[in-house]
Amino acid sequence: MKVTEDQKIPREIQRIELLREFSQMDEYTREARVDRYLEVDRQRIIGSHHFARASTECIDLYRDGHFIATVMATQAVNEGIIKFVAERNNIKYENMPLSDLLKDLALQSIFSQDCFEASDQIRRSFRNDIHHMNPPVAKI
Repeated sequence: MKVTEDQKIPREIQRIELLREFSQMDEYTREARVDRYLEVDRQRIIGSHHFARASTECIDLYRDGHFIATVMATQAVNEGIIKFVAERNNIKYENMPLSDLLKDLALQSIFSQDCFEASDQIRRSFRNDIHHMNPPVAKI
């Protein structure tokens, strides 16, 4: 069924209705968003640094309940940090599995044991299921 010009809802009315809907959604989800934001034990990142914007976006995604996007972004930032640290320490990692590179950084005490464990947990956390959108992603 084709909608005629006079059946279309004017853009300004659509805008007002969406503003009302978004405001209601903000109110409804505010407490859960605050709780998730406070739940994150995060390191403060130096502003304008290489990973600052992406790291902040990971927190914002989690806060707002976008869990699949949170995992994807966090894994990307984690991989980027691992490679960045390797490059800064003149470690050649081409054709090296990320897990081996991460272990190498820990063995050389470039990453502390706590940092290694956190990074490895992020690396392994639902990575393949979410990255490749395998069937279990619907349950995560």
